[in-house]
Amino acid sequence: MPPFHIVWLVIMGLVWLVWVVVLFRVLFRLLRVSLERRDAAGAGYFGWLRINFGVYRDFFVDPQFRSDRNRVLLLTGLVFAVILARVWTLPQARAGGTEFENRRAGTPLRRPVRYSLQMQRNVL
Repeated sequence: MPPFHIVWLVIMGLVWLVWVVVLFRVLFRLLRVSLERRDAAGAGYFGWLRINFGVYRDFFVDPQFRSDRNRVLLLTGLVFAVILARVWTLPQARAGGTEFENRRAGTPLRRPVRYSLQMQRNVL
């Protein structure tokens, strides 16, 4: 594998790892808030579900969660940007290695080998 691909793989892995860590921290924070509200209300299981959905709704509108919400949105955008940058820098995209362009150039395409049931029985 060329070093360029290794660098991209490391960058994509690091961005994804940071994104996952932040998402889990936000989810555990929402769970903690939900459990605190449940204990304060003295609700049972179905009451906790109602409270839990309310906490998730509050995540999108409440100023208390604004920093978490902005962090998640920023990192999600960064994940998409890294993926799009990687796709844009693929050598096949610049060199024209699509199936349509290969057919236009007359390049023979490799077809997958299809094994019949009889061939599979002979192998087994």
